[in-house]
Amino acid sequence: EMMIILDNLNIPYIIDDYLVRGLDYYSRTVFEIQTNSLGSQNALCGGGRYDYLVEELGGNHTPAIGFAAGLERLILAMDNTNHQFIYNPDIYIISMGDKALKTSFKIANDLRITKDLIVINDTLKRSLKAQIKDANRLKARYSIIIGDEEINKNIVSIKNMETGNQEELSIDKIIDYF
Repeated sequence: EMMIILDNLNIPYIIDDYLVRGLDYYSRTVFEIQTNSLGSQNALCGGGRYDYLVEELGGNHTPAIGFAAGLERLILAMDNTNHQFIYNPDIYIISMGDKALKTSFKIANDLRITKDLIVINDTLKRSLKAQIKDANRLKARYSIIIGDEEINKNIVSIKNMETGNQEELSIDKIIDYF
């Protein structure tokens, strides 16, 4: 399923059957995220699945996935020529349902790339009320509300969080809206 999401976002990846992480508690999938901006030390972060680790340490069976990142490497890889930091997101995408969540990743990526917007996706599959509360807490300018039913109709609702105005819009018109 992860490869479907990466393909959907046009994020390049390589399947390397010989990639090994330095710890032996990983099971099945391991990964690294690399950059070209750091020379030979190109790994920004790495991790994988560790489905049996919690159980081996005496806990309940707890399938899991995780990663570690080098903060210094992330800072070095950043394009920090623009020192103007924006702390509030432009858009918070509220998604209800699995199809809506997958579509929200694509919408967010398109808005980030084409409009240079700060877009937050809720990936925790929380309730509509919890996501709206989070969008308000983060002081998002707009929210895009999308559910599986809206996906079937090819629409979303866009809400101006300051004025409360909300309107329906075709999914293919979102980029032009912003």
